[in-house]
Amino acid sequence: MVSAIARMSNWTCKELEASLLPTSGNIIQKAAIYAFQFFKCLVMLPPALVTSLISSVVTRICGGKTPDSPLVAFAKHPQWGPPVDAAPVNIGFASADFQENGPGVHPLTNFGKHYIDTQKDGNFDRMPDIWNHPERLITRLNELGIKHYRCSISRDKLQPQKDGPIDEVAKQHYRQLFALMRANGIHLTVTLDHFSTPLYFSWDRPEDVAGFVKFAEDIADFLHAEGVRNIVTINEPTVVAFQGWVMGEFPPYHKLDFEASARVIENMMRAHTQIYEKMKARHGDFQIGLSHDPIRFRNFHKSNPLWTPLEKLICHYLSEVNGGAFMRFLQTGKFDLKVPFRTNYTFEALKPPPLDFIGLQYYTDPLLKLSFTGGASVTRIPNEKLSSYEYRQYPQGLASALDEFNTLTTPTGGRMKIKITEVGIDRGINTDETDKERIAHFDKIFQVVQKAIENGVDIDELDFWTLIDNAEWYKKWAVRFGFYEFNQKNGDITQLPAARWVKERVAARNAALAPRAVM
Repeated sequence: MVSAIARMSNWTCKELEASLLPTSGNIIQKAAIYAFQFFKCLVMLPPALVTSLISSVVTRICGGKTPDSPLVAFAKHPQWGPPVDAAPVNIGFASADFQENGPGVHPLTNFGKHYIDTQKDGNFDRMPDIWNHPERLITRLNELGIKHYRCSISRDKLQPQKDGPIDEVAKQHYRQLFALMRANGIHLTVTLDHFSTPLYFSWDRPEDVAGFVKFAEDIADFLHAEGVRNIVTINEPTVVAFQGWVMGEFPPYHKLDFEASARVIENMMRAHTQIYEKMKARHGDFQIGLSHDPIRFRNFHKSNPLWTPLEKLICHYLSEVNGGAFMRFLQTGKFDLKVPFRTNYTFEALKPPPLDFIGLQYYTDPLLKLSFTGGASVTRIPNEKLSSYEYRQYPQGLASALDEFNTLTTPTGGRMKIKITEVGIDRGINTDETDKERIAHFDKIFQVVQKAIENGVDIDELDFWTLIDNAEWYKKWAVRFGFYEFNQKNGDITQLPAARWVKERVAARNAALAPRAVM
């Protein structure tokens, strides 16, 4: 009975949603369809509300929900243990080319143009400038005993002209960087597209997909010859789509264009699939994946008769745009994004996108709080301070994200390897210079990873964001994630307590894994 009521509730809600979706056709066709949809909405609204209420009450009284998995149960009710002594997996750091170097190195990019246009005096702030000083990066990786780094390469440097040849000077630059990494025993994961793109390119244009695929194919032999084996094709497709076409905080700064955001994701996934096939055909030992940040929005009010249903509705669609629709595509090869009054977008591949691994990127699950004074990023934990990015500390959310990613399979049907390609929190949560709040957060991240491994999740590595403070996209220097502080005035780079903490745990892991001498 409980399941039957739940099915009825789901059906009425879907029918109500369908009555609010936009349609296509000429003016006369649209008018006729919208008139029918308006009538259908009036008919379906009462049963949708009634069945949802009944389903909620019956489920609460009788139960009937599927039992939570161990990781989901932990996310809901975490039981933290004592501080960990050793890292549970191999540890690395991650960054992006533009964030380290800025518009001085990358002026002909979408973000470079924005920086230049908004800072007319040409003062782009001092940058870590890893482009000209890779030793700043390598020295600090060596200080911490870190042997893995995830970086991005920049198409604007390697292919400055649309459909043009690969620039030999830029190729030599990357060749020297990769050689330095190899000489220091540092293994790389290379991201082909990390938010920053050439001015001649846009993910919104289907005709630009072929050029990006050709670019990836053109540099495949070069990357392989330089020892690169791990490739992330595209960083956080849903973040690009949401921030650039819905929120208007990333280029091209469009707002509430849900249709275009879905088209962007389709173009990215067509590019990823073609790149996977072409690069694997050239070098079968490439390990190719993409990264995804499954941002799940949660409602703040638990039982407020006004705000709770509204918050749940808004959170549902925000989560769909940021993760839900994309996760279904990764699982099934079918993408459908439905937002009332805004979009009804679908596309389908022959099969799920091919992946040798999936990059999980996790920072927080935002809480949405509605009130008569407006919504905000908040926390339910008394006296807890939000980060400068308005992230709440919610490390337990990584557990349910890992559980969800563990449903994915490889092209051969095997269990998907998960790389945690970004995890972190900015220093805005700290109350003093001891970094103790961040360290406590990272310790809990380690505990979640260990618990996931114990529950059979195949986690290959964990990359912190980020080694040295860098410019955080549209936030620029307002937020700082670095384990090393970067002083913009004089360029000094200073180790922070969190760096010493991770160094000790990496050393403890290495010692535990080292072969013992036979006596």
